[in-house]
Amino acid sequence: MAISKAVVSVTVEDVFSKGFVSVHEDDTLSSCLSLFGKEKMPALAVLNSKGKLTGVLALRWIIRSRVDPSKTKVKVLTRPAPKVTLNDPICRVARLMIESDIRKLPVQSGERLLGFVSEEDVIRGAVAGGWGTTEVKEIMTKNPFVVDEDDSVGSVLSLFREQGFSHAPVVSDGKLVGVISIRDIIEHVFQPRQRQTLGEIVGDKAKSLGVPVKGIMSKPAITVLPEN
Repeated sequence: MAISKAVVSVTVEDVFSKGFVSVHEDDTLSSCLSLFGKEKMPALAVLNSKGKLTGVLALRWIIRSRVDPSKTKVKVLTRPAPKVTLNDPICRVARLMIESDIRKLPVQSGERLLGFVSEEDVIRGAVAGGWGTTEVKEIMTKNPFVVDEDDSVGSVLSLFREQGFSHAPVVSDGKLVGVISIRDIIEHVFQPRQRQTLGEIVGDKAKSLGVPVKGIMSKPAITVLPEN
């Protein structure tokens, strides 16, 4: 698939988000769950005792791990992220995201952290650069894994862990009825709004993982044609 010169000319400076939310590497993972829920961010900046960036922490890494978030420190799941500059083209950023499996990369000027560039930023820049003429069928995932609406949330979480993705179509009698994502699981299982304390979350988590997907999935599913 050819990438237009217009897309190549779009740089990080054109699309990145200034500002960021940071956590300390010695904080517990449970303290980060509330930040993810409140800030709606795919990743947090992780700083050491000197305030220096050591890496990033993504929500999906916490969900896929089997650690106790109330006892595990942030640095256990922190990953070093490729650093990008304001002048980097978004096509390079997209490649780094794929290679590192990190969807939000730090933007730096020297050692100074300026903000982050996310996969949404890259998509927005690509569309603005003329990539919007590419047909869906050229970049879509063919024959994706699907789950049944009566499958348990726990089985879907296991599928996410094993296959390394964070979203799946939900079907009923072969018909698409919704989409389940890690965001749905974190909001309804690990940090449901009606619960107030971590103890309650831990105590009810096992029971919540047994509920069917149809109870927490996002619906209806918005679809597009391969030729769009």
